[in-house]
Amino acid sequence: MKIAICEDEREICLKLKTMMEASGREITLYSGADSFLADWNKGNRFDVVFTDIVMENESAGMDLCGRLSTEGKVFLIVITNYIEYAPEGYRKGVFRYLMKPVRQDMLNQVFDDIEKETQKSGKFIVDAFDGERVILGRDILYVEVKGRYLDIYLRDEQGAETIVTLMQSLKEFAAKLPKGSFTRINRNQLVNLERIIVVKQGSLALDNSRILSVSRRQQRELQEALARCLA
Repeated sequence: MKIAICEDEREICLKLKTMMEASGREITLYSGADSFLADWNKGNRFDVVFTDIVMENESAGMDLCGRLSTEGKVFLIVITNYIEYAPEGYRKGVFRYLMKPVRQDMLNQVFDDIEKETQKSGKFIVDAFDGERVILGRDILYVEVKGRYLDIYLRDEQGAETIVTLMQSLKEFAAKLPKGSFTRINRNQLVNLERIIVVKQGSLALDNSRILSVSRRQQRELQEALARCLA
């Protein structure tokens, strides 16, 4: 999970960073909306953004929230002394408000709420080798076992493809997935039924043109799973 803190009060910024890093999270710090948006415009994306409302100018934080709510799938957490901004903030996609000073238990509750929300929306938080990552179930093409590791092959709505690697069994990961949307096609691979475009005897093609092998044992189960998925 990629997390950013956008706050011009350095003491508050560092305290938040310390509390989050105690749970093993990686944090990027920004001293204001301008520096954050400069990175955002370069393609540096975050799953969770903590921001103040009043920074270099009175509307900087709210403008940032409005920008991210239209351009990114991000959890916006506002840290503030000004609760009167809450109605406008929720209209601009703010997920939670935290009043200063922020305590550890408040942060823990926010991350618990984020995890619950990701599960409801088809998102998953996985503990990958490059840190916690949030992935969308619909972006998964297929999952493949490689020794003790699991590779998750993703392709988003813009066509960008990535691979997320973690140490987890295929059975454990499959338990997190939406029921009826995924099925095993051989000993080592699990496929997203909604990403299949062609099925043949012994193989299938995904919507990124990738061809995967289907074992004889799993061929009938794949056909039945597809029929249920399309029904």
